[in-house]
Amino acid sequence: MTKKHKNLYLLKGSLNKRIRVLENIKKSVLSYELCSYDDTYGWEYIKQQILEPSCFKKFKIIVISKWPKFKDGKNREKLLYQFKKILSHIPFHSILVFNNLGISAPSFLKEVNSIGKVYEFDQEINKNIAQGRIKKFFCEYDKKIDDNNISLLLSSLNYHGSTVDVDRLSLLIKKIMHYTGSRKNISDIDVMNICMDSYDFIIWNLFSYLDNKDFYESFKLFNRLFVSYDKDKTAVDGIIIPILNMFLWRYKLLLVAKNLSHNNIAQPKICDMLSKLYKLERKGLSRRIKMNLKTNKNTDSYACMYSRNMIENIFKKYRNNKSMIESYSLNELYLINFIVINALLKIRRGSNPSETIIMVEFIIMIICKKFQNNNVILGFLNNEG
Repeated sequence: MTKKHKNLYLLKGSLNKRIRVLENIKKSVLSYELCSYDDTYGWEYIKQQILEPSCFKKFKIIVISKWPKFKDGKNREKLLYQFKKILSHIPFHSILVFNNLGISAPSFLKEVNSIGKVYEFDQEINKNIAQGRIKKFFCEYDKKIDDNNISLLLSSLNYHGSTVDVDRLSLLIKKIMHYTGSRKNISDIDVMNICMDSYDFIIWNLFSYLDNKDFYESFKLFNRLFVSYDKDKTAVDGIIIPILNMFLWRYKLLLVAKNLSHNNIAQPKICDMLSKLYKLERKGLSRRIKMNLKTNKNTDSYACMYSRNMIENIFKKYRNNKSMIESYSLNELYLINFIVINALLKIRRGSNPSETIIMVEFIIMIICKKFQNNNVILGFLNNEG
């Protein structure tokens, strides 16, 4: 390493790209001692290690991956100032690397750039860009994957958002490569099997199967959720209650939209009306509980119950299937909302984990039209046990 080489680096963003930079730094020196520090070390000790010359002209690579302990607690501005004071005093045979500490202060970045090098990598990319990268990657290995399956892959990483994490995307692509082996065609079954560990992916695909009244696939996906849970109280709190709340949130939207559509209100008007439904939040305890309109943290505006995009999506057709709103009659939606509300009330009054799981399985049967006798449904809900 010559005097022209840098001995100060600041890395931000993608883990894979940061690892590559660190590997290049190691390759730039003949021999080195690697020193890694996190928040278990104090500032004074790390300062000593940075300023202490390396023995025998062996390079010392110092990687700081978490903020060290500091006498002023979590006052990062003061700690950043202390770092800034020693940057120009780093010994020639030492290399200091700030590894993704979230440093964004312009003055500090400018100081680092004047002495060393700042690498800022994207942590997230737009789904459209990600789609192109996936296609290009598999083409290089002579593998074929269609656009619908690419969309499924990206949905497993971030169902609602427009971006995906680049490191998680890279890991997902590697999983598919290992899973498919020498096969050239990547099928929707391959994608489903790979993405089954994603909670959001399972939930939203569960809704798709419910819309199509596919009981077997719905039942299989629901049971897949328990892979990471025992069927006990943890499962009830971690899976069942959130699922029932999601059911209520979704089928309430479909019910109101279907009702408005039934009254011959045009779709644009329905979207406008539903986008003005606001979330409620609870304040107080016991008999003093009050429900108020929830406001957004960063603005004074009220928090919407449904996004405009979500509302518009219920009218769209996917893969030549019916739209969400076309998949149910008005009476079916009234029934689904009724049983979901009753199931939630019954759980809150008290039921063991097995009963709770059976209740959700029963709701899935009803949504898939396996039970259409109202007396049977009411009898099940009223059964105290």
